[in-house]
Amino acid sequence: MKAHGGDEKKKRSEWRENAAIAALVVLALVLSVRMGVLQNTLPKFNQDQTLENGLTVGADISLPGEEPVRVMLQTAEGRYGVEYDQGTVSQLYADGLKHLLEQSLRAMETPAVIPEVQWQKMLLEESCWIFYDFLDNLSFSDQDQNEAARYFVVFFDETKAASISFYNQEQRTFYSGRISEELLLPPAADVIAPNGCRFAFEDPATAQLLFPYMMVLQSAPSCPVYIAGNPLAQLDSGGWTDFLSALDFNANAVSPYTTVSGNVIREGADTLRIMNDGTVQFHTLESGELRYQALSARKGDLKRKSEEILQSLTKLLPIGAAFSCQDVGETEDGETELIYSYVLNGARVSLWGDGWAARFLYRGNALTSYTVLLRSYNPSQVEHPLLPARQAAAAASAMGRRGAELQVLYWDQGSDQVIAEWTVREPR
Repeated sequence: MKAHGGDEKKKRSEWRENAAIAALVVLALVLSVRMGVLQNTLPKFNQDQTLENGLTVGADISLPGEEPVRVMLQTAEGRYGVEYDQGTVSQLYADGLKHLLEQSLRAMETPAVIPEVQWQKMLLEESCWIFYDFLDNLSFSDQDQNEAARYFVVFFDETKAASISFYNQEQRTFYSGRISEELLLPPAADVIAPNGCRFAFEDPATAQLLFPYMMVLQSAPSCPVYIAGNPLAQLDSGGWTDFLSALDFNANAVSPYTTVSGNVIREGADTLRIMNDGTVQFHTLESGELRYQALSARKGDLKRKSEEILQSLTKLLPIGAAFSCQDVGETEDGETELIYSYVLNGARVSLWGDGWAARFLYRGNALTSYTVLLRSYNPSQVEHPLLPARQAAAAASAMGRRGAELQVLYWDQGSDQVIAEWTVREPR
């Protein structure tokens, strides 16, 4: 009887696991149909892209305000990794990991391209290192050449930084350079408790199923359910005046009128539309006086100007999410396009429509238009557990996506709740 009961229990467990995998397959297929999810919001990798100018290093290197979404630390005490827990990641970053990364890049000797097998060998064989994942390529210089990467790893010789390696996601290129200054292991590395985290390429159960640099933790992520809303609905008359002033519009001089979809404000050659759903659209005529102008047409300056406007838009509003620049490209008519998404707890948010949260268009260094969909996100008391990475890998494999990168995604369709789910990220 005991054997029979054990068999039944095992069958029920296997049935639940298979049902969970099937549910993930269905979910992934549904998400793929609905606007393509990440497929439409992330640009495709250009396989023919090659290096032309090499990398420059020096004092101009600096990190923007974006934070990593995942970190992993390898020390003599063991391995610790954290993802989809932005509070912990941000604390580690503030407690020395940001300073270490910035100083390592400044002290980096001219880096060389290295093969991926060498990158993996270093991760496997070196006894002390710190890994950073910024979700998308992060520019770390004002030179607008190739100084951008998604992954960074600082390697140590005992307690002193020895070299830094990084991975440029758009080029699919790995670099490594010696560190010429004496930089010490930050104090944050001394207080971590090892949790056995590994990369997918190190884990026999997922090595052939998942993207090599996905984290495999012993426990599955459990992500908070967020309450979503339109933050503009909370503004009173004084708040609206301050909101317009933050966008450099004179509330006493503008000419507003109301339409079915929202309010339209005109001042000179500029038009600002504030829709009922929280969408803010700005457009200027080419013949008009420039309201918004970046310091130069370099991508770094365009990005800084865009983020300055985002800060002006949101400083009076309870947004509750970070903005992440996921792409800088060029439109068919020659304008430079910057795309931003919301990030909640280390996971991207895909909004209804085109998926992104904000889009800026520049001609030269002049901002011609922008669209920002303002949303507020507040964590509820409910958490939504996700499937373990191994089960998610099995589901992706069943979809024919063997070796795919899976990421947690919050899908916001405009309802009052957003829930996290695994989804397949298209290669860059």
